[in-house]
Amino acid sequence: MQENKLIDKLLNGGYCLPCKSAKKKDIAILLFHGFASSPKELYPLAEFLSDNYDIYAPRLPGHGTSIKDLEKRKYTEWLSFSARIYKHLRSQYKKVVLIGFSMGGTIALYLSTKYRPHKLITISAPVSVFDIKFIAHRIKENWRKSHLTWHKIIQDIKITLNETDKAKKSKSRKVSYVVNDLYKRFIEYNLCHSKSILLKKYFDTYTELSRKSLRQLLSLIHYVHKFLSKTAADILVIHSENDTFLSIDNANIILSSAKSSTAEKYIVSKSHHNIILDIEHKSVYKKIRQFIEES
Repeated sequence: MQENKLIDKLLNGGYCLPCKSAKKKDIAILLFHGFASSPKELYPLAEFLSDNYDIYAPRLPGHGTSIKDLEKRKYTEWLSFSARIYKHLRSQYKKVVLIGFSMGGTIALYLSTKYRPHKLITISAPVSVFDIKFIAHRIKENWRKSHLTWHKIIQDIKITLNETDKAKKSKSRKVSYVVNDLYKRFIEYNLCHSKSILLKKYFDTYTELSRKSLRQLLSLIHYVHKFLSKTAADILVIHSENDTFLSIDNANIILSSAKSSTAEKYIVSKSHHNIILDIEHKSVYKKIRQFIEES
């Protein structure tokens, strides 16, 4: 009973899926979700892997609640939170496998440099986001697809400012609103045009972005990047050539930096950033299970 209460506390509103068989009870899989999202996006993968393993999917502090909650959090809190549950699972299981999607992959990378997990799998993980050519290309492409116009954005800003305290008008508020307006429209476009049922059902993110939280995300990426050369666990790096947020160079940086004896790359071509829910998720799930089961 005490163990269950402790796990519930460590999961922080996340979930645990017990293994459906007794084959791999000595191995636990710890899943980390992405920035501004929640463990909901990991559920199909968790359910798939629970055929053979105990699955733990915690909710990172400030996620799955409100954007105001996320604004209060530091990246160091995400790292310390993740380390606590990893160390607990390591005391209960012979082996722990780390799997992280997007920012969760960055966190998993960090943990692997500190605690040497049995295996490490990153999916669309950012370790360097300053690829100017890639960012410029994606902004241009997404702008065209979203059918946005400056007239519409400025009109929306005026409406929003009129609905709030006019005394608080500032350039930073206008910039913040433009970012959020673009972000929401891009999300809507991707959801409407996706052929994946899973993406429509399990996609879970805040509808706004906080500049404070984004700074924490960038600080996390910069911090973890410094430790990549200490990654020694067997690693599988998964990325999409069609990722709309992160250049595939991130996958190459991880692999070239890691000192792992076993390092594999699995590249898909039709999915966007959220590979675990997109149209190639089945092949990705099978590859993940295959990698875990390899001796």
